Amino acid sequence: MKVAFIIPSLANKGPVLVVKDLVSGLVKRGVQCKIYYFDDIREVEFDAPIERIKFTQRIDFNAYDVVHSHCIRPDAYVFLHKPKKCSARCISTSHNYMNVDLAYEYNAFIAFFATRLWRFFLKKHDVLVVLSNDAKRYYQPWFPKKTIEVVYNSRKINTETTENLNGETEILNLKKSFSIIGVNALLTTRKGVDQLIDALPFLPNHALVIVGNGKEQMHLKRQAEKNGVAERCLFLGYQKNAHQYLKFYDIFAMPSRAEGFPLALLEAAHYKKNIVCSDIAIFQEILTADDVTFFELNNISSLTNAVNDATNNDKGERVFKTCSEKYALDNFVNAYLRLY
Repeated sequence: MKVAFIIPSLANKGPVLVVKDLVSGLVKRGVQCKIYYFDDIREVEFDAPIERIKFTQRIDFNAYDVVHSHCIRPDAYVFLHKPKKCSARCISTSHNYMNVDLAYEYNAFIAFFATRLWRFFLKKHDVLVVLSNDAKRYYQPWFPKKTIEVVYNSRKINTETTENLNGETEILNLKKSFSIIGVNALLTTRKGVDQLIDALPFLPNHALVIVGNGKEQMHLKRQAEKNGVAERCLFLGYQKNAHQYLKFYDIFAMPSRAEGFPLALLEAAHYKKNIVCSDIAIFQEILTADDVTFFELNNISSLTNAVNDATNNDKGERVFKTCSEKYALDNFVNAYLRLY
């Protein structure tokens, strides 16, 4: 079997990491894979040939059994270049709730029009893959039910790394006096990190370590100053292998307001961390209160109680077991193989 993947770039971002793990598993099963990308960003290595192409450059669709696109530009590329007589089956994986994600990233006006355009681009695809049953319900008004498939993501990481990390000394100094709440995230409103900074005044025994950057970073720093907790907030910026910081955290927090599928949460589970997360639908679908500690979204009192509870419970072993069984890489790769 031959599969072509089309992605925006080789940037160290969620959809690209999903493709990387999928390709790794497929190659081990004898599938011939090739990755096409547009932007000159190469942060992620693949176990298969890669080729940078222009958006106007047509690949030979009929050289493949499956053409699998990810994100809006690759979906548009398939719409524009798929030949009328195409032997390849075209699949797209949607990594988000389109209008929700675009509204947080830009604004409601742009989201309204971009969502409709994106859905139009998917008209020539044979199958739309979504990451949860909740997402399937979201997309059903616009696509035939029989063309929507659910495949839960997985995450492959090495927890045995020993390299020195930027900011390690500062984290260890904080750990002498505080329990560490850790966040690995792109700093946007959608990720909800502001809630943790608002909760920190009520958590005098905790400090917050934030790995990641984004357009909300300066706002979050000003918020920490305003709340009088700046000395207990450590902003480390973008780090290529953010999961390596998990070993320092006492609690991993994922206070998202919306999420396609929580790769960072799976990484935290690999490290057997006690996890606090918002009670949005995707988290409640894939995990239970036996695995993680939920809090009511945008309720600072609920978040404070959840952090205190997670400080004193031991759910890390349970979430590790759940994610190792339900969201194992083999399950993820086999699900796509069946679909192909």
